[in-house]
Amino acid sequence: MQHTSTHRRRVAGVIAGIAMAAILLVEVVPAALALGPFTGDLAASATTQNGTVTLAASSTCVTAGSPGTAASGMPKFTSFTFANDTGADSCATVAYTAATNVMVAAYTGSFDPSNPTVNFAGAPATSGSCGGTSGGFTFRVNAGQSYVIVVSECTPGSGGTFSFTVALAPRTLTIDANVTADATTVPAGSQGGFTINLINGGEIAFESVVWTDALPGGPGIDWTLASDSSAGWAITGTAPNQSLTFPGDFVAPSTTTTAHVVTNTTTASCGTYTNAFDVTVMGELTQGSASDSDSFVVTACDASSEPPSLPPSAPASEPPSLPPSAPASVAPSLPPSAPASVAPSMESSPLTSHSPGDSATAGTSAGATVAPTAAVGDTQASAPATDTATPTTMGGDRSAAVTVLIALAVSCAAVIVGTASRPQTRRRE
Repeated sequence: MQHTSTHRRRVAGVIAGIAMAAILLVEVVPAALALGPFTGDLAASATTQNGTVTLAASSTCVTAGSPGTAASGMPKFTSFTFANDTGADSCATVAYTAATNVMVAAYTGSFDPSNPTVNFAGAPATSGSCGGTSGGFTFRVNAGQSYVIVVSECTPGSGGTFSFTVALAPRTLTIDANVTADATTVPAGSQGGFTINLINGGEIAFESVVWTDALPGGPGIDWTLASDSSAGWAITGTAPNQSLTFPGDFVAPSTTTTAHVVTNTTTASCGTYTNAFDVTVMGELTQGSASDSDSFVVTACDASSEPPSLPPSAPASEPPSLPPSAPASVAPSLPPSAPASVAPSMESSPLTSHSPGDSATAGTSAGATVAPTAAVGDTQASAPATDTATPTTMGGDRSAAVTVLIALAVSCAAVIVGTASRPQTRRRE
């Protein structure tokens, strides 16, 4: 599966206070301690044991197995003792050859001929021919501990020569760990998940596992362990603050343990979810660590989980259109009014009686101002004065009307005064 994220792994280890790091492998390798060859002849031995050891599967540096005893009488045996002085827990490899069928077994500290299963540390798998004429096995040897190698007859009295060697080498701790998203893209409403593997590829069991893994949280995200997860895993906390842990601690060599974490999603869950972990393990005096991460993306959200769309608006730099209106500088038209400075024309009536052929002379009283008059029958025409008022309000029209009325009153008064002061002429009889 192709991942959207970059995987990272790192391992560091310590054995007896000395560290050497390698990719996915940590070990310190002092010079291998070779012991032997050890040789002998069982026919020459004077010691016997109570039966021989049986074992279904050859022992390893990880497990010794569960031995049994074959009631084969009192076969002769020869023993050899050595100690692990390397300063580190090691793995011992025993290889042997013999002239006849023999049984070779290892014991921790001491060997009890009366009960060959006591202190048992390792042996090859047995069959009808016991241990055969050649073979080998491995077993764990602890730093500073002594061990006993016992070679015995499979059939009492068979005797025979033999030779074997013992090689001590540090045991290895190999750790690998990875996480993979079940799918890199998860439609909203579907299940998302991660598969996490912790792999012990070495000879040393993980006896302490510190797993740090804060699972990603978000709307609608609630993690659970799927049924296909291995034993030993747990999810702690409550959504959205959940963590994956490994309280089981122990992982045997050549073993993979798996956690499968899953969650439902909703239309509010859209986004990227990344699972990143760090793990540190201890096995004997060896430490190793690893880390990794991967992601998936929840897609196809509803509109409520996305920024709302806004309707288009007019550009900010353009003002809204307004209905057309009359220019502000033009005042409304008003009906025309009579010029304020022009008095209306009046006809003058004769004020004296006269005979035919007589002429009458009109006069004015001293000091009186009289508006110009015309002869009877004539019409006085006068050009109106220039209007300098701006008729912007109805108040202007009333002012003009008042002016006209005043002018009329003055004219009438002048006529009356003039008539009263004119001399009267009587007609002679």
